Amino acid sequence: ATHGCSAMPDMFVELRFQDKCYRGLIINGTLDSTGLWDMEQSVELLLPTGRTVELLADQADSVTFLTGGEHYDLKRFG
Repeated sequence: ATHGCSAMPDMFVELRFQDKCYRGLIINGTLDSTGLWDMEQSVELLLPTGRTVELLADQADSVTFLTGGEHYDLKRFG
């Protein structure tokens, strides 16, 4: 931030869509009024392969976060 760069990604997320699972760092999206990622909008993930994907988080069957050493489910179906 001191050099005008954006903050380092610090939120690892797993999004499951039926038979597909995406795990990675959130690198772009919309922040809600509390400053957290708005998971009712699309998010861009940096995958372990170095590839990026944009996903509609609100369409996921499950959303799990790992941040600050904590693990929690935002939503889980089935």
